[in-house]
Amino acid sequence: MSAMKRGGVFLTDGYWPKTLAAVRSLGEAGMRVVVGSDTWFSPALYSRHAHRRLRYPSFRRDPEGFLKSLQQAIRRHGCDVLLPMEESTLLFVLRHRSEFESFCRIPFASAEVVERAGNKREMLDLASRIGIPVPRSVVVRKAGDLPAAAQAIGFPAVLKPTIGSGAYGLRYVADLEGLRASYEDVRRRCSEFLLQERLPQHGQAIGVSLLLDENGRLLARFTHRRLREYPITGGASTLRESIRFPLLEERALALLRALHWGGVAMVEFKQDVRDGEYKLMEVNPRFWGSLALAIRSGVNFPFLLANRALGKEQSPVVDYRVGVRSRWLPGDLLHHAARLFGGEAPPPTEGRRAHEEIVAGGDPVPALVQAASLVPLFANREYRHYLRR
Repeated sequence: MSAMKRGGVFLTDGYWPKTLAAVRSLGEAGMRVVVGSDTWFSPALYSRHAHRRLRYPSFRRDPEGFLKSLQQAIRRHGCDVLLPMEESTLLFVLRHRSEFESFCRIPFASAEVVERAGNKREMLDLASRIGIPVPRSVVVRKAGDLPAAAQAIGFPAVLKPTIGSGAYGLRYVADLEGLRASYEDVRRRCSEFLLQERLPQHGQAIGVSLLLDENGRLLARFTHRRLREYPITGGASTLRESIRFPLLEERALALLRALHWGGVAMVEFKQDVRDGEYKLMEVNPRFWGSLALAIRSGVNFPFLLANRALGKEQSPVVDYRVGVRSRWLPGDLLHHAARLFGGEAPPPTEGRRAHEEIVAGGDPVPALVQAASLVPLFANREYRHYLRR
C-alpha cells in the first residue's frame, strides 16, 4: 500500500461544529485536511485549515454517487485516513469498508459493533449485566404494548427510539393518553421504542469520552459536564465544562471493553437526584458535539485517532485541564430564548469565560458561514428533521 505514504485526512459532514473543531485541530497539528459535505452551507468547508473542500451527493438520495465521489476525492487528494463524523455517515461507510481498504484506513470498530453501541436497549442490557446503574426501561414494539409498559414504568416517562441519538424522536409523556398520542406521532420513524422512567430534570449530566485501540487499551480520556442544553428539556449541550469523574470514567471504560470497542466514543450518564446515583443514558459511537471542549482542554481526539490509523505509536492522553468551558453560540442563544419565552430563568453558572466553538480570530470565515448554514435546516428535508424532536 505505497499510497499510504502520501498523508492526509478526509473528514465528512462539514456542516456540523464538531467537524470544524476536528478540521482546526488537525490543521494546527500540521496534518493536511480535506473536508466534504452534501451542502455548500457548511462552516467546516471554509476553515483556513481545510486544504481542499468537496460537495458530494447525499448518501441517502444517491448512495452510489456518494461512494464514487468519496473514493475519487480520497484518491485524488492523497488521503490515507477517512474520518466519518456523523453516526449515519459512519455506518454507511463501514458497511462499504471493503471498498476503501485498499487505499485508506477507517479507524473505527466494525459496522456490527457500531450498530450495537447505538442501540439503547442493548447498551442498557449490557450495562446492567456488568453492574452499571440504568433507568427502568421496557421495550415498545406496537401500540398494544403501551398499557403494560406504562404500568411497569409509571409516569412521568420518556418515549425514545431504541436506535438514534440526541432528542430526535424523543417524547416526554405524563399519562397514558399522552403516551398513546406520542407513539402515534413517532411510530413511523422507528420499529422499536423504549419507555423509560424520566429522571428528574435537574440531575447533573456527564459525558465520558474515550479512545480505545482494537484490544481495549485506553489511549485517551476526557470528561465534561453539561451546564446548558437545547432543547432545554433534554438535548445537545450548548455550554459545557471539563471535569474529572473517576467513578464514571471507570464505568464507561468497562462498558466499552465489554462491547469490544475500538475507536472513539462518548458515554453519557445522568444523575438521579432521588438516590444520587449516576445512570447510563446512551453511548454515542462516533465523534460527539462537545469535541471542541476536549481539544481545547488538551485531548486532541481527531489527531490521536488519525495518528493511530497511520500506525504511529503515542502515549495515552489521560490528563487535561479541568474547569475549561466552551459554548456553541447558536444553540446557547436558543437555550436562553426558550427559557425567556417559557418564563424560566437560566440555571445559575459561575461567571467563568467560555471559549466560542465557531468564532475564532485566526479562522473567521466559518463563523460567517454559520449564519447561512441555517438554510439547509429549512430548505433540505434531510436536515429539516433536526428542527424537530
